[in-house]
Amino acid sequence: MSKVNIIRMDKISTSPWDGKLITNETFSMRYEYKGKIKYLFVPRNSTFNGASIPILQSDYNPKYLRAALVHDYLCKGLNKARKDGKMYPYSVREISCLFGAILREDDNGRIKSWLMEKAVYVYKTIA
Repeated sequence: MSKVNIIRMDKISTSPWDGKLITNETFSMRYEYKGKIKYLFVPRNSTFNGASIPILQSDYNPKYLRAALVHDYLCKGLNKARKDGKMYPYSVREISCLFGAILREDDNGRIKSWLMEKAVYVYKTIA
C-alpha cells in the first residue's frame, strides 16, 4: 500500500471547460509522506481531463476527480526544472502513492485503488 497518510483534503469544485474540467476554487491538502508533513495547493482555474483511465465507466465520476486533479497537476511538472534551477520536488513514486491514497480516501476500495496506483506508476515510469 502507499506510504501516504492524508491528514486533510478539500472537497473539489469543477466546471466543464473546453472538453476538460476546470477548478472553481483552489484545492488544498495536507498529507504525510515518508515521515514528512507536506502541503499541496492546486490553483483555481487549473484544468485537467478527469480520470482518463480506460477501465473507468466515466471520466468525470466524482469518486475519481480529486485523485485525477492531483495526479494531472503534479505530472505537469515532472522532469522539469523550477525557475530557481532546482528540480521538481515530486517523484513518480510520490505522485502514484498520493493518487492511490486519495482514491482510498474517496471510497474506491483498497484493491481497486492499489491496482490503479500501480498502473499509474508503471505507465509513468515507462512513458
